[in-house]
Amino acid sequence: MTPYDYTNYVRQEFAEAEHGDLAYFQQRQQVYWDEIRPRAGARVLDVGGGSGQLAALLAEHGCHVTLLEVSPDSIEFARSVCQRVLAEASMGRLFFVLGDLTKEGVRTELFGTNVYDIILLVNVWEHLTPDACQKLIREFSSLLAPLGVLYLTTYPNKIYVQPLRAAAKALLGTRGGYIDQGIHINEQHYWSLRKQLAKCPELEFQITGYFKPHALYRETQIALRDKKAAKVILPLVYGVSSLINILYALFSRTPLRWLLCSGLSAFGTHPRSNEEMRDKP
Repeated sequence: MTPYDYTNYVRQEFAEAEHGDLAYFQQRQQVYWDEIRPRAGARVLDVGGGSGQLAALLAEHGCHVTLLEVSPDSIEFARSVCQRVLAEASMGRLFFVLGDLTKEGVRTELFGTNVYDIILLVNVWEHLTPDACQKLIREFSSLLAPLGVLYLTTYPNKIYVQPLRAAAKALLGTRGGYIDQGIHINEQHYWSLRKQLAKCPELEFQITGYFKPHALYRETQIALRDKKAAKVILPLVYGVSSLINILYALFSRTPLRWLLCSGLSAFGTHPRSNEEMRDKP
């Protein structure tokens, strides 16, 4: 996407951020918060931070957060959201940087010698080409502190939503989901993400999965433009999504989670960090 298209996407996708409070942001971002488990004082780089909801929560928690975005409009949108919900002290821990890390030679210009304890790439992977993703990982390996962690997520799990999209198109002729809009160009399932990450030897990755309730319902809302069809199908999909939620809770520790999880996440660390941790008594 161009920066202009991306800015429109952010504003539409996170329109509620202009009115929500920190408690609402916590509810929306809880699945990521639980996996990150940030400590106060941590240096955090939020790449593609969108509306700034997660960055605001981290700053409120005592982290020093740098939010990186690719367009001025996106930066201003995130800044306005954060200024509205944060006290001055928390806002002082939040910094905004405009730039594109997929371009060669900009890392030092943007960040100098700074390194970070946590780098976030939350639901950005699917918007970028595989080559751009690999470039980002290379840059992250230099920006990550020796014992730091890269946390990336990608949504949706391609296996999870492909049958829904195929059925909607075949039975109803509907279009308009993330793929059809050109918003998602690099969606993943567990095996394809593992293959892409294997091409990034700078960091070692552990892939996990997460479930955001009613993800099928959300995807159907986007795909269905016909209001009459939506009234018939959405209640059914809502029920199916709730059932999958229950199944995921039952099978989250088995290989079936790769078929049931609505999104994928991965933790990346320096190989030397893993060796140091193993050497500790």
